[in-house]
Amino acid sequence: MDQNTDKPSAIFNIIPIFTALTLFLLLSGATQASSVDEEIRHYAQSEEALKAGQKLYETVCAACHANDLSGGAGFNLKDEEWIHGSAPSQILDNVSTGFMNAGMPGFGAMFPEKKLKQVVAYVLSKRQGLDNLTYKIYPIETKQEIHEYQFSENSPISKSGKVPNNLIDFSLPEVQNYVIEFEGDLYTPNDEQTNLHAMTYRNHRTELFIDGEKIETSEDKWERRVWPLKKGKQHFKMRYYRINLKNNFNSRVRIFVANDDLTQKIYGISVSGKQFLNNATVPIKAEDQTKIQRKKVLGLPTSSISVGFVEKINAAFNSKTCTVVGAWSGDFMNIGPNIEGRARDGSIILGDWLFNFPQQIAPLKRSDCKFEQYNLKQKTVEFTYRINNSRVKLNMSASSPNTLILDFTLLSGSLNDAQLTKWQLPKSDALVITSINGTITNHQLTLPKNTQSWQLNLQKKVK
Repeated sequence: MDQNTDKPSAIFNIIPIFTALTLFLLLSGATQASSVDEEIRHYAQSEEALKAGQKLYETVCAACHANDLSGGAGFNLKDEEWIHGSAPSQILDNVSTGFMNAGMPGFGAMFPEKKLKQVVAYVLSKRQGLDNLTYKIYPIETKQEIHEYQFSENSPISKSGKVPNNLIDFSLPEVQNYVIEFEGDLYTPNDEQTNLHAMTYRNHRTELFIDGEKIETSEDKWERRVWPLKKGKQHFKMRYYRINLKNNFNSRVRIFVANDDLTQKIYGISVSGKQFLNNATVPIKAEDQTKIQRKKVLGLPTSSISVGFVEKINAAFNSKTCTVVGAWSGDFMNIGPNIEGRARDGSIILGDWLFNFPQQIAPLKRSDCKFEQYNLKQKTVEFTYRINNSRVKLNMSASSPNTLILDFTLLSGSLNDAQLTKWQLPKSDALVITSINGTITNHQLTLPKNTQSWQLNLQKKVK
C-alpha cells in the first residue's frame, strides 16, 4: 500500500524538474538566437563585412535570387514578405540548412559560419518595406469635419491585430467612420535619402510618426502627400482618417517609398501601392534584335534616345545636345512606370549603370547642334546631326556583353571648325575607354585636326 502511494508522488516530483529543464533549454535557445542576431546586426554596420557578404552573395546566391535580390528561381530577399522568419538568426539557419525540397541546398557544410553571417548581414542591409506590422481600428462617431476632429489614443478599439503580409491594407475596416493606425518597422535604403509618398485624395487626412516623432509633410497636394524618411531601419506609425466622407476611395490610396526627387517609386508599402508597381512592370529586352526607345528614363535627359543591344550592353544619345549621355550593362529597360504614371514617372533601366548624365561623351566646347535622324541598320544604330557647319554621323554598336563601340564620321565640314578636336569623357570606375585615333588624358580625348573618322571603345570592367 505504501509502495503504491509513493509512485504517484515520485512522478509528481519529476514533473517540476522536467518543466524547469524544458524552460532552461528554451531560454538558452532564445539567448543564443539573440546573441547571433546582435552579431549579424553588428556585421551589417561594417563596410568590410558587407563587402565580403556581397562578394559571396554574388558568387553563390545571385543565380537564383538575382543580383539586386529581387528574386527569380528563388524568393525576393529584400521585400516585406519572409515566409521562413525574418530574424537574422532565422535567416542564418535557413541558409545553413537549406530547403532541398525547393531546390535550395544547405550552405552550412560548404562555408564557414562567419561567411554565412556576412551574407545574411548583406541581405539585411538591402531590406525594403515594413516588418512586424500591426493595426488598430478606432470607430468614430462625430459630426466634426475630418480635419477638425481631435484624435485620442484612449478611444475604444473595435478591431486590432497583426497584418499578415506586412502591407498597409485599407480594406480592414468594416465601418464607415474610423481612424486606422498601422505600426511596425520600416526599412529604407541605407545609402540614399527617401520619402514616403501617399497618393491620396484632397479630403483625406494622414499622419506619420517616425521613431515616435510626428513628421510634417514636405509637400501636400492632390495625390502627392510627401514626408521625408530616415535612412535604414526606423519605427513607423501611420494614422489614416476617414470621417464623414461621401465617397470611399480607400482602395485607391497608394503608398510608396520614393527617391529624394520623387522621380521613382522604389517600392510600395500598401496593398494598392504594390499592385500599382506590379502593373507598372513592362520589360523591354533586346533578346533577338536591337531595340530603340524614346521614353523618359530615370537618370537620363528627357530628350534621350535609348538603344538596347542583344549583347546586353546599352546606351543613350541625347537628341537635344547630340551627345552620348549614358551606358549600362544588363537587360534594356522597364517602361511600365512611364505607362502607368502617364509619362510622369520615368522608365527604369534593367541593369547597372556604367555611366549616366551628367557624365557624358561630348565635345569640350559646347556648340549648338541640330539632330537630323536615326536609323537602325541590322545591329547598328546610326545617328546623324549637324554641329555649326559640319555634319557628323555616329554609328553605335556592341561587339560583346562588355564592349560598346562608338564610330564617328565627319560627313562634311571641318573638325576644327566644328570644335570637335577635344572631347570630355565620363569618369567611371566601371569603364575603360580607349581610342585608336586620338589621345586620352585625364578623361579627355584629343583628336588630330585632319581627322575624318574616329572610334571610342567602352569596355566594361569585369570584377
